[in-house]
Amino acid sequence: MARAQSKSTTTTDHDEIRRWAETHGGHAAAVARTGKGDDPGILRIDFPGFSGEGSLRPIPWNEFFKWFDANKLALVYRGQDRFNKLVSRSGARARRAKSARRTVSSRPRQSPRRRAAGRQKTRVTSGGSGATRTQARSTKASPGRSAKPRPGRSTKATQGRSAKAKQSRTRARRA
Repeated sequence: MARAQSKSTTTTDHDEIRRWAETHGGHAAAVARTGKGDDPGILRIDFPGFSGEGSLRPIPWNEFFKWFDANKLALVYRGQDRFNKLVSRSGARARRAKSARRTVSSRPRQSPRRRAAGRQKTRVTSGGSGATRTQARSTKASPGRSAKPRPGRSTKATQGRSAKAKQSRTRARRA
């Protein structure tokens, strides 16, 4: 059964972060043995009784926020539970911009390979009478054939072979 996605919030507001953490029973902490001098090391919000027990040491909120700002961090959290993650502010801005672009687009995103497979290419051919005609050719591979050209051969070289060259290769294979 699929879970509904919950909306997360990103903030750098000290009062909002402290209020959210304390509402959920958390406090400022640092990972033990990661800091040097007055640098506390890796910052976390600790919720007693969960996975940080024994590996985190409590620190005062003012020290937490001093290093939070010095390292240009932001907090991503969900209001209804304890989910939280400290991320870089530049990364948080990029994620917000990406999600805004995603909501603007009405079409689902496709991988580059899938987009290329759906495109049509045209090729001009000439018949024996010298008249030219345009043929649509799909870039999708025929059954049993690879969509990629063989190593060492350019795409144009593979596509532009004459009928005589194909016949001579066929005769050579049969022999």
